[in-house]
Amino acid sequence: MESRFRQFSILAVFSLLTVAGNSQFFTTATPTISLSLGNVDGSTPMIVAWHPDFDQYYGGRGGSTTYGGRVWDAAGNIVQTLAPINNDLRSIYYNSNSSNLETIAYNSRFNSSGYRTVVLDSNGLFTGNYTNIGVTLSGIPDSQPAPVYDAARNLLYAFNTSSTVTVISPTTGLSVSTITLDVSAAGYPSLPNYAIGYDAYHDAFITYTTTGGARALAFSATTGDFLASIALPGSIDAPYDWRMSYTNDQLFIYNSLADSYQGFSISTVPEPSTISLLVLGLITVVWVWRKRG
Repeated sequence: MESRFRQFSILAVFSLLTVAGNSQFFTTATPTISLSLGNVDGSTPMIVAWHPDFDQYYGGRGGSTTYGGRVWDAAGNIVQTLAPINNDLRSIYYNSNSSNLETIAYNSRFNSSGYRTVVLDSNGLFTGNYTNIGVTLSGIPDSQPAPVYDAARNLLYAFNTSSTVTVISPTTGLSVSTITLDVSAAGYPSLPNYAIGYDAYHDAFITYTTTGGARALAFSATTGDFLASIALPGSIDAPYDWRMSYTNDQLFIYNSLADSYQGFSISTVPEPSTISLLVLGLITVVWVWRKRG
């Protein structure tokens, strides 16, 4: 009987882990929400971040510290427009290790004051103020990339204009390695310059192309192997500089005609409640196993 229980416990644990990892990329993406940049001062749209504590999106235009930033709610409604944002924005992302919104400005590879924490008010709105993190990100391969953050490994990933992702330590600012994307397996696509998305759940780099049709692309964040091609419905701008993000389990691509970011769901991701139930199930199985053992 004891042997059978242990066998059942092992199978239960295996089943729970299988369910937790049973996600896949879609064949065709599903449009989600739109984030308007209309009436935001400035020129080039940069990338978008999601802050889970406030349930809000953050973004803006880059090219000058006088340009504007915007905050949207979870449904894409405009909550705030601020100009100037006092930041020549390139990258903005949520750091779950510090529970802060962080930003990387133009030329942060030579300037420690470009890597900063965003100071938000009690409602999670821009104040136009920042706190210097005090690290010069010399490992960034150029002055223009918009690095994204991997909280589990405490690493930054910067993409320039080729097939190489540079891995950077946010503690030292130095490059620690590079990862080459297998673009040949993806059909040698034209990709956006300076921007790359990171999907923590799939441990994958996310980008997009219009080469061979409008499609999102996924590559392994450890090996660079090509993982998936997901068709993008609707009118998609050809890749250019920045203008895309992967945040809150969505790929956002700037649409020049609408002057907004269009969100797309490209894969299955368990709801937080599902993940909590899986963790609880694992804890229960292990506890019973230990009690009977």
